[in-house]
Amino acid sequence: MPLLYAAYIGLLVLVAAIPVSVFFDNLVCTGVIGLYAAMSMMLIAIGARPDDARHFFKLVRLPAALAAIPLLWMLIQLLPIGFGGLSRSIWESAASALERPRLWAEITIDPGLTLIAVSRFATMAAIAFVATVISIDRQRARRLLLLLASVASVTSLILLANQLGGFISKDESDANGTLAALMSASIVGIILFAACVIMAVERYERRHETRTLSSQPLVPIGVTVAGLLVCSSTLIFGDTGHAIFAAACGLATIAIVYVVRQFGFGPRAALAMGSLAVVAVAMIIWTKGDHTIENVSLRYMTDANSKAVTLNNRILDAVGPTGSGAGTFPAASPIYGAQGNSDIRPATFAAKIAIELGRPALWIIFGLACTLIVMLARGAFNRGRDYFYPLAGAGVTVSMVLNCFTNSTLTNPAVSLLVAVTLGLGFGQSIGRSP
Repeated sequence: MPLLYAAYIGLLVLVAAIPVSVFFDNLVCTGVIGLYAAMSMMLIAIGARPDDARHFFKLVRLPAALAAIPLLWMLIQLLPIGFGGLSRSIWESAASALERPRLWAEITIDPGLTLIAVSRFATMAAIAFVATVISIDRQRARRLLLLLASVASVTSLILLANQLGGFISKDESDANGTLAALMSASIVGIILFAACVIMAVERYERRHETRTLSSQPLVPIGVTVAGLLVCSSTLIFGDTGHAIFAAACGLATIAIVYVVRQFGFGPRAALAMGSLAVVAVAMIIWTKGDHTIENVSLRYMTDANSKAVTLNNRILDAVGPTGSGAGTFPAASPIYGAQGNSDIRPATFAAKIAIELGRPALWIIFGLACTLIVMLARGAFNRGRDYFYPLAGAGVTVSMVLNCFTNSTLTNPAVSLLVAVTLGLGFGQSIGRSP
């Protein structure tokens, strides 16, 4: 299948470029990723075998339905339909500030930015679907997992070198800049290497690949453990409590499923252990939050400052339940006093969702993410020896959900690409192929 192979090679190149693209949070990176996604979807549609296509649709039916919910709401925000008084105050302010006459009562204050946001969301969904198709093949899935982990380790080494030498300028060290994006990639790397360690241990125990493990059987385990330590060291030396907590919760997800599988307790035991873990995490989150900040989407932001909290709160109070429109934070923030480049980014990704899509959408999307976690965890229980793929996807989703409440690095194309490919990899191996 040369067409599918071309999409596979393209994805490897795109992932391998993440350590470089993480420094370029701009429309060029987004455009390159979008171009690849469009071409790959076309190549897959033409070149996929019928049995691969059937299995693909079996894998993505529910994830595609979940992804369609926020996408549908973004499109509704573009329609010329009014919702009474909702979001009207920010609309009137935007119409005046942007010198744009109010021709119709659409929700978004800037249809152009909303169209860009729709394109970005659709691009990342397409990347996840491409990764799902590619990961149906076990050998390609294994190579993709190892490449993802290796790329994350490179970003961790860059961050570690900066912690020692400080070559990244201080103006990039804000909670949503390059350093924060590198930190988010390191969190993903910890989860990926934990899955790689499990893969190496499983293959060592089964002697599945005797040609590569016969002479030095412990080398793969040692290499993956070393990668795990490298990614972990950046969080420890960086003294970032929020990132450590997010990574720890992702690792806990992996540990629970792994222990339950090893002892043969079954999904019910995992549900009980998971419920206890959720209660413990909720208690920690509640006690560690800054309760002087009323809005939960801002309460856990990294390096919180009163200026950012005040700005985001002012916009949140103005937009109403329907939001200002997907992707419109850069247009809305100057209206409410934003000054400089650092103010045109939301304080957290959760605040971005609440501002642009509305507060109800934040909790709906949170529920959709929890559904993805359950699906991937169930896939890890249902799979045989390849359960570490969906397990990695579940762990990364858990850590990124928590990370969304501390910074807005998921707006970085490189970080979004890393997460999207990991999710696609997890779903690609979440269901075994029928004989």
